[in-house]
Amino acid sequence: MARWRAMFPSLRVRTGIVADALKARVDEIAMAAGISVLGNAQQAYEEKSRHGTGSDGIQWKDLSSKTLEARVRRRAPAQRIVAERAALAQEIRGILSGGITPRTRKGKGKVVPKEKAVFQLRQVRAALKRKLDNLVIQEMSSYQIGVDTGLQRSAAAPGFADPHRVWKQIPPDDLGGNLFEIDAGAVVLGYDREYSSYFDYARPLFPDQLPDPWREDAEKAAGEAATEIVRDVLTSD
Repeated sequence: MARWRAMFPSLRVRTGIVADALKARVDEIAMAAGISVLGNAQQAYEEKSRHGTGSDGIQWKDLSSKTLEARVRRRAPAQRIVAERAALAQEIRGILSGGITPRTRKGKGKVVPKEKAVFQLRQVRAALKRKLDNLVIQEMSSYQIGVDTGLQRSAAAPGFADPHRVWKQIPPDDLGGNLFEIDAGAVVLGYDREYSSYFDYARPLFPDQLPDPWREDAEKAAGEAATEIVRDVLTSD
């Protein structure tokens, strides 16, 4: 799991109803800061996935050609090509063994010489192989790192509070989704899919230290949340 954690343990304000309100609603302040950090992390993820350097100063290493080929082969277009090539290979074996009589595929299906039929079928298989190779080449020129199914990228979401103010995570599936926990002024956020820790080991999802622009954004968001709480107190009846 890849995560970032911050705490807002105390707020130095004068005692009274404002201080009490801020302490009672400190989770709202932590949530605002967490959402700010998560927004910067989302943007950095996109930058790093497109082979650039993220605003966190991290650049991810590229995927290997074998990984890209495996990714392509999992998709329907490649699977159709592989299945068609396998069927052609089986037909060629049948012709060579004498189990299949080679015929033209058009018209009345005239019998053709074995050598000619096998040559033509092998040409078709070779063309399909080139088509499969082109899919891999296209993937190598346009792929995004860390974006295959898109589930990990979409896991960077704060979730929502239900009517009982219990924080719900999205997506709530058995693979593990986003991580955004708030408790007693502490906020923990991250990517919590079952493979995120392995991904993070090779390609860090969060920096070891919060970049200054991220920290400044989080402090601003926390300050705005605190200001809103104070405004609520001062304008309430």
